[in-house]
Amino acid sequence: MAKLPAEFVKAPADKPAAAATKRRPKKTALVSPETARALLREIHLRLTEVEFRALEDAREELRKGGHEVTLEQMLHRVITEWMTARAAAAAAAALPPVESLLARIRRFARSPLRSWRDLGAAVRRLRGATA
Repeated sequence: MAKLPAEFVKAPADKPAAAATKRRPKKTALVSPETARALLREIHLRLTEVEFRALEDAREELRKGGHEVTLEQMLHRVITEWMTARAAAAAAAALPPVESLLARIRRFARSPLRSWRDLGAAVRRLRGATA
């Protein structure tokens, strides 16, 4: 057999296209998007027995004051006011940090009747400021 010249380049061997490497799909989230959407309306708070008892006492005081509310409604109002205050602080780029959610819940439990009215007024005021 004759020797091939040095500048001769051999054509690459044909590889079958179907033999592509299989890769496992990368997991991007801990839960599926459907599960995440379902969880958007759930909030899990860990309250101590003292905090829970204080909220129950606050609810009883509100009931005596003529406001029949559930714990969920009380927490919902506190959380709504907290979120609105955080959004307003972020929009204004305020330097002092916004009080934590649990601190607001504890403050609410200390004076429920005044806080119930004040929270409603604050939410209305802050919604008007961000709208």
